[in-house]
Parts: sequence; structure tokens; C-alpha cells
Amino acid sequence: MFRILFLALIAAAFGIILFGYISTLWTPPQGSKSGQYTAQQIENPRPSTGTSYSAPETIGTRHTTDIETLWGFGPTTPLSWYGLGSNDANNPRPAIVLFHGSGRDGRSMLDMWDELATQKDIILIAPNAAAVGWSYKSFNAPNVAEILADAQELYAIDPDKTYLFGHSGGAKLVQKLANSSTGPWRAVASHAGVLDHAEVAQAPTSPLPILIFNGDTDPNYPAWYVEKSAKSFAQTGHDVSVTIIKNHTHWYYDLGPKLAPIIWDGLINTPTN
Repeated sequence: MFRILFLALIAAAFGIILFGYISTLWTPPQGSKSGQYTAQQIENPRPSTGTSYSAPETIGTRHTTDIETLWGFGPTTPLSWYGLGSNDANNPRPAIVLFHGSGRDGRSMLDMWDELATQKDIILIAPNAAAVGWSYKSFNAPNVAEILADAQELYAIDPDKTYLFGHSGGAKLVQKLANSSTGPWRAVASHAGVLDHAEVAQAPTSPLPILIFNGDTDPNYPAWYVEKSAKSFAQTGHDVSVTIIKNHTHWYYDLGPKLAPIIWDGLINTPTN
């Protein structure tokens, strides 16, 4: 019995080593045209002052959309989301869909973007993950489009000026949405999260621009890891911009309101195909 267990452990260890070696040889699928890759560093506009944050309970209006399952079969699933902005149909405004990190909800994202939205007259839409975090297996581009369709009935959204942004787990979701599907959004941006380079697929026919913001001391996503993923996106056809924030970790809830204008300027000034 001991010998069998020992051999099983040896086989498992060998498998892990072999998988690691193979992953180093992996190269992303090449598109017919590579995208542009750019990188820069910026100063931290607001260094972190703590690690405790609670979203205001009264921000935004809660709504519910019945979304289809991944394969379009079976009953729909209700998904809640928060909205904030004008409903003046005579003056449609740009909108951004905000995806929170694990353990949070949409209100935390509204709070980070509220100040900018008031200044720039932006519609904010912030869905709540059905579980602790986001999973592309259960939430995909058609689901986002369903939420946007409902939001357009309630808020004055310009359908030609819609964007996506995600933090942490939400960051990986918006990158997955950009890399594997199309939808009524012009560009995506992310903070403190990237898909692993091995998860990057061939970009859709009209690849969306991807803006990546990350701290230089983020323990979850170090700069070299972010760069490797970003270059994989570019090799498959996306135009990718990486912004490394000096003296910044993974923590979002001090920096968020100061980072929002920088992200927004990047999104609206990014050329699209």
C-alpha cells in the first residue's frame, strides 16, 4: 500500500513538472494581423491609506434582468444590477458597465465612479455576480447585452458609446469578453487583474482595444505577468495599452475615484476598428 502511494506521488509530481515545462513553450495563437502594444508608468495619484472599505448602501438603484443560460436552454436566471444616471431620452449619454471584484457587489463600483459620472454625465451600470465572483462559464457577452438592453429602457444611454471596466476578478471577465466575443461596447479596461497568457485565444474579427492598469507592487499580478498576458493579447490582434501605477498594490478602494478619470480618458480616446 505504501509503495503504491509513493509511486502515485512521484507520478503526480512528474505531471506537475511536465505541465509547467509545456506551459513555458506555449505561444498564443497568431492572428492575421497583430495589434499594437504600448506600455507606460504613471505616478500613483492617491496612495493607499488602508485595507478596509464598505460600499454605501444607498448608492444607485437596484434592478433585475432575467438572463439566459449559457447555452440558451432551460429557465432564465435573475441577475441584479445597479444603475446610476439620467433618464432624459432627449439627451443620450455614454455608459460604462462596471464589474466588481470577488466578495463585493455593484455598489462598490458605482462608488468608485460616481464623482466622475457626475462631472462627465456618464451612465453607470454595475451588475452583481451570482456567486462570490465572476465566471465566464455562467456569465457571458449575451448576458451583458441583455443587461444593457434593459438599462437602455431605464436610462438615457448612447448605444454607440458604451464601454466595459472590471476590477480584479471583474478585470479578467472583461478581458475574456473582449477576447472571445463581440458586443455593443467599444473598448474594455481593467484594473488589478489579467487572464493568464495561456488563456488568451484568437481575437474576434474586429478586435477590441484593451486597456490594462496594474500596480507595480500587486502581489497577485506582478508586472512581468501582466506584460506577458498583454503581449499575448496584442499578438492575437488586440491593441493593448498597459499602464503600471507606481507604489500601488492590488487595493482599489482608495485609488478608485482618482483612477476613474484616467481610465475614462483612455477608453474614449482609444481608436476602434
